[in-house]
Amino acid sequence: MKRIFRFIRAVIKRWIYGEEVEYETFIERNLQCLNCLERQDDVCGKCGCPLYKKTRWSTEECPLKKW
Repeated sequence: MKRIFRFIRAVIKRWIYGEEVEYETFIERNLQCLNCLERQDDVCGKCGCPLYKKTRWSTEECPLKKW
């Protein structure tokens, strides 16, 4: 249930304040997540967010402070 609320909050924050990051930044973030031990398929194991959204939105950051 917490994961759903976190994702809804992220969607609202992105809708109000954010935009998509540049392609290079998106690739860098994905590379960091690819090598992360917390990654569970295409989901962040730490916060539960889908990585294809989290790495693309400018309003999001890694919960482990990797990017």
